Amino acid sequence: MEQFVSHVNRWAANDHRTLAADRKLTEMICLDMQPMSMVEDTGFKTFVDTLQPSYSLPTRKHLRWNLIPKLYNEIKANIKQQLEMVEIVSITTDHWTSRANDAYMSVTAHILTEDFELKDFCLDVAYMPQSHNAENISRALVDSVKSWIPGAGTNKEVKIYVVSDNAANIQAACRLLPDNYRALNCFAHTLQLVIKDGLKEFTGAQNVISKCQNIVNHFHHSAKSTHMLKGMQKTMQMPDHKLKSQCETRWNSTFQMIERMVEQKHALNATLASITKVNNLSAHEWKTAEEYVQVLRPFEDATTIMSATRYSTLSMVIPVLNTLCDEMKAAELNTFGECIIKNINNRWPDYEKTQLFYIATVLDPRFKQYAFSSESSKNAARYTLLVEVLDIYEKKAEREKARKADVSKNIGSKHASSVVASAATTSTSTAATASTSTAAEQTEPSVEQSTTTSKSGKHDFWGLFKKKIAQKQDDEVQKQSKEELRAVMQYEIDRYLSEPLIDPSQCPFDWWKMHNRSYPNVSAVARLYLAIPSTSVPSERIFSKAGLIISDRRCSLKPSVAEQLVFLNHNLKAKGIKS
Repeated sequence: MEQFVSHVNRWAANDHRTLAADRKLTEMICLDMQPMSMVEDTGFKTFVDTLQPSYSLPTRKHLRWNLIPKLYNEIKANIKQQLEMVEIVSITTDHWTSRANDAYMSVTAHILTEDFELKDFCLDVAYMPQSHNAENISRALVDSVKSWIPGAGTNKEVKIYVVSDNAANIQAACRLLPDNYRALNCFAHTLQLVIKDGLKEFTGAQNVISKCQNIVNHFHHSAKSTHMLKGMQKTMQMPDHKLKSQCETRWNSTFQMIERMVEQKHALNATLASITKVNNLSAHEWKTAEEYVQVLRPFEDATTIMSATRYSTLSMVIPVLNTLCDEMKAAELNTFGECIIKNINNRWPDYEKTQLFYIATVLDPRFKQYAFSSESSKNAARYTLLVEVLDIYEKKAEREKARKADVSKNIGSKHASSVVASAATTSTSTAATASTSTAAEQTEPSVEQSTTTSKSGKHDFWGLFKKKIAQKQDDEVQKQSKEELRAVMQYEIDRYLSEPLIDPSQCPFDWWKMHNRSYPNVSAVARLYLAIPSTSVPSERIFSKAGLIISDRRCSLKPSVAEQLVFLNHNLKAKGIKS
């Protein structure tokens, strides 16, 4: 093979085939989170030579300093272009520390296109070696957004919605953001706090959680016990599932741990009967565990539903919270249920009266006005929708007017010289004609002139009166025009609201794709609000990938390289390139 390869004519570095292969290699490394050193691995080089002997792999240095930055700049320019004309953009942010003890801040952006395609971008995985205090976080976040959306720093019309977790420093940073920024607490993190506080009223729950974790830890550290459990699962024809451990910062991981324990109750009882190193749950504790799973399953479902990134979740805040409260009331859990409902109202005070929530809900064809528990909330949503529709229509009309004015101005500039020349040519004849006409007019004044001017002919007596009448007429026309416009928009809203609801499992974006031409003004508002996520999950998932990219094999990656690799991994997939 080596002898054969040495006699093959290699493609030149600037050959289009080399450039195409380099591009695909770069994409593969970013998408599959491979180390750049793989281009120097003997096995990989032999594999590539077998596939295409004419292709010369780039060096790791060329890959690092040329190919990856080139692809990064290309994707970055494309995303910037898509964010140029946005009026509302929602971002999520989070913080993370790598294995190399480098701190990063992630920023993701979310928008809806004209045809209701949801676009989510990783804007930054910014290295943040400085202290993570409120001032530094706020400054870094604003600088990041301004670098992508220039108008976000100066144009108050560009609204930025920031979704983050409930960490004290991030909450303090959000309070320092400019006026056109609005902060939203992550729904999943807030729900976790509701559950955490509520469990204090769940009698025996904490003790059960502690004992379950001890049992799980034992099986995770004992190969013998794990083998015994697997044998018992097989004998009892139970699912061959491993026990799950909890993460204290994720309440749903606690739920999943206990749920798996309840599922494997009989196999665990049989196995633990012969193990003395760990205490099994008592009969009463097993009953408490089963009640825990039954009671908190709706919250697990809500967390899963609200953590999705491919459909609208902000519009689900009101219906989800109302459903959870109804579940707690129906379960007749006394103190625990009352505590959960109280915590929901404390964490989301008057959530049905929060404009951002109710406007998103009424624009979602899964819920519309039917998600509200009170008539006042329903009416507020309908009224605000009308205001938003009129506002967007007027802004669009103003932009169109400005555009036409610019076109006219440009046309006038192009023809200015020819107009001046034409005027100079005809000035002599025009002056002569005007002189003759003036003489005739002075000889025989019109009836209008004789009744509206003084004897000197220099003052229009009725001028102010005519201006006043004209202004009143204009005001009446504008008032009538606004009333007619309001009626037209209200009719469109009523038609939209009268459409049948779609199933909650369906995607609202698909519905709007088919109906946006039927409701052009309502759909314009829907594009602005339905793209806003209710959780900071997108940023958290960015860091899940970052943990794989900055692996043990690549823990010495410089922050600037890590930023580019994480950025490309997410945005290449968002662009539709499959790994």
